[in-house]
Amino acid sequence: MGIGASGSSIGAIVFTVVFERLRPRIGFGWTVRVMGLIALASLLVPAFTMRRLGSRSPARAFIDRSAFQEPATVITYASMLLVFMGLYIPYFYIQVFAEQEIGENNINQYLIVILNAGSFFGRLFPSLLADKIGPMNTIIPCAAISSIVGFCWIAVHDRAGTVAFCVVYGFFSGSFVSLTAVLWASLCPDVNRMGTRTGMMTVPVAAGLLLGNPIAGELVRGGSFVGLQVFCAATVMAATCLLVAARWSIAGFGVQWKV
Repeated sequence: MGIGASGSSIGAIVFTVVFERLRPRIGFGWTVRVMGLIALASLLVPAFTMRRLGSRSPARAFIDRSAFQEPATVITYASMLLVFMGLYIPYFYIQVFAEQEIGENNINQYLIVILNAGSFFGRLFPSLLADKIGPMNTIIPCAAISSIVGFCWIAVHDRAGTVAFCVVYGFFSGSFVSLTAVLWASLCPDVNRMGTRTGMMTVPVAAGLLLGNPIAGELVRGGSFVGLQVFCAATVMAATCLLVAARWSIAGFGVQWKV
């Protein structure tokens, strides 16, 4: 999962550079068309080479109601809503923040690239650790550190600090891209219901992504980003607390190496 998820970080880096380079030369419309052609060419390879493993599974219920009887699963649903409300706020607002805090600078347009470069390694190495200690034990500290770094963002007012924030936050936030699906799978007691459970878990994820960034934008008042930064860090911290509660419902507070 980590190797597969890290590929989207490479795509984000490439597309960001392509957009920033081509838009001033050929305009927005043709830049988007070029990016679409790149995506089409890239997707043709898996479209013609990937094959389904095994026979098609029989039709199942759209919703697995038994999931709502499992405390760890329900708590994890809530944590996914909160974490994805705040997790991607820096990805959407870091350039606007930099333009205001450090002024016009050549590095501003590459801050998204730096975030995604950090995310590339964050999707890869925590996944290797999760193989040893479990996805829950890995994602909790990554979430906690992401929140702490989010609070530290309030104190950033120069170029060096902004770049450092992008690298560190990109790394620890990137773990969610590769580990969330693994976490959901680890909570599913029956492999035959994993597809349904995964689909159910993406609902709070989608809701969080839909709600979080517009709310953050409304919190930017009078040119101050403090409200946005606090919202980003606080939602991720609240999600961290819920993940700790989910782990407690599975293994208690005793030491259990792999959860």
